[in-house]
Amino acid sequence: MRKLAVRGYLLPLDQLAYWALVIGSNIAQSPKERTDIFGVTKFFDIGGFQKELFLGGLTPGAVTLIRVYLLHITVLPIALFIFLGVHFWRIRKDGGLEGSKLIKIIKKSRPRIPLIIISSGNSKEELARVLEQGVYYFIIKLINGEELKEAVDSGLKISP
Repeated sequence: MRKLAVRGYLLPLDQLAYWALVIGSNIAQSPKERTDIFGVTKFFDIGGFQKELFLGGLTPGAVTLIRVYLLHITVLPIALFIFLGVHFWRIRKDGGLEGSKLIKIIKKSRPRIPLIIISSGNSKEELARVLEQGVYYFIIKLINGEELKEAVDSGLKISP
C-alpha cells in the first residue's frame, strides 16, 4: 500500500517527489536490518536488492519515475484484476454467503451483540426464521431513516 501512497507525491516531480522516493526506497531496504542481525547480508541482501529494484539504480532519478509510473499503470491494475477475479470466482464457486449463514457465524462468535438486519425480502417466513435466530431487529427495504435510528439507539442501550 505504501507504493500506492507515493503516487501523489511523484506527479509534480519536485523535492517532495525526490524525498518520497528516498523514503520509499529506504523502507524497501529495511529487511537489510534483519539480514545484518543474522549475518547473512553478504550472501543474501534482499533489502539492498529491493531498493535497487525500486530505484533502478543506487539513487532516485528518471529511471525510478518510469518504474513507479509503469508499476501504477500496469502491474497494480493487473494484480487488482487477478485478485478480484479470484475473489469473485470463489464467491460464485462457494455459493456466496446467504444471510442466515452470516447470522449464525456472528451469533456464534459474539452471541450478546444485537443484530439489525436490513432485507429486501418481505415474506413473513423469512421474518420468523431470522427472528428465531436471535436477530434483534428486522427492517424491510425501503429503509425509513427514523426506524433505523431508533433500532440502532435501542440496540446500543442493551448491548454489552
